[in-house]
Amino acid sequence: MSFSYSPESLDYLHTNESLEAIVRGMDVKQKDRILVVCGSGDQAFALLEKAGYVKAVDKNETQVKYAQRRRKMLEERFIELFFPYGKGYHNRDYFSKERIARIVKKTGYLKIAKADIFMENAGLDNFNKVYLSNAATFRGNNLKAVDRFLYRIAQKLASPGIIYMASDPTINYRENMIPNGICLDTELTAIARLYERKDRTFWTPAVYRRKA
Repeated sequence: MSFSYSPESLDYLHTNESLEAIVRGMDVKQKDRILVVCGSGDQAFALLEKAGYVKAVDKNETQVKYAQRRRKMLEERFIELFFPYGKGYHNRDYFSKERIARIVKKTGYLKIAKADIFMENAGLDNFNKVYLSNAATFRGNNLKAVDRFLYRIAQKLASPGIIYMASDPTINYRENMIPNGICLDTELTAIARLYERKDRTFWTPAVYRRKA
């Protein structure tokens, strides 16, 4: 795959969230089908290790190509090229040789595509968990589109209906952001925050669950 880029051309070269917090906070199971905001692809690869299927979408085409290139490097066993260039890659230790080997075996169950997660349905009835990073609370987003998307989650996301946000929307955002059909999962939120603290990040994640 031919794709050249400079770090400056990407919004996200790697995530600064704790991948351990995300995987544990989402309580990933073998049969899970997870819809993911792509970014650098770190979160999608980490979730893929334990999930049955992961679809990562991003409206930034350069980010999509970057994540696709990283998958290609895994498939062709160019493992060092999978890691972002430059120093300070936050989750280098998370991707151990053993984890990489398990992820490599499952790259056929990862789809990476260009799409705005908030502007299309994205087949929510085919997924049971959604990872949003800080996309829902990012102030530059169309708030009406975010609200419509969360409402669709409350209606269509399959059981157990887990939604992970890197930023708690009730802190410095909008307390009324979460629709009535979704409630905070206090146990999973506590787990996610514990691992973010262990990893010394500034994130305060919140994990929600669609009401039965």
